[in-house]
Amino acid sequence: TFSLYLHPQLQSPPPLSIHTTAEMFLNLSLLLFPLLLVSGEKIQSIATHTDSCLTCGMIEGTSYLTVQVCGSTDCCLSRSLDSDGINWLPGQTDTFQGDGILECANYEIGAAPYSISAFHDGSDALTISWIEVRTDMRTVRCDLDSKLDDHNFVKASCN
Repeated sequence: TFSLYLHPQLQSPPPLSIHTTAEMFLNLSLLLFPLLLVSGEKIQSIATHTDSCLTCGMIEGTSYLTVQVCGSTDCCLSRSLDSDGINWLPGQTDTFQGDGILECANYEIGAAPYSISAFHDGSDALTISWIEVRTDMRTVRCDLDSKLDDHNFVKASCN
């Protein structure tokens, strides 16, 4: 007769019991659950809408608008919003992304709800109707309807 000898490391493992399977599932769940809670959204762009009145716009170079965007886990600061086009014309929507939003570009701020703070610096006033924040998962609008001048700011919640 012929018998086959298998080294103990090459043999099949014993079948898993229900207790062992449940314990492994629980351990895996405990490891992965915190990842679900901190899954953050990343900012793709920030858009502003200048009100339509004659004096609502702002001359670039004389004044600046900085936006702070906050989510459930963190905030980012755009420093001075800028894009390739002419910004801040009355009735115009300006969209800023990439280098135009500096630190906020692809920044993970957590989940909604979001809030913004808009900081104005300079001598030429600006009246902003709203600011939109677009993440990789949603777009939210923050209604401002505020005239900003000199060194003041406004805070708003976003829907």
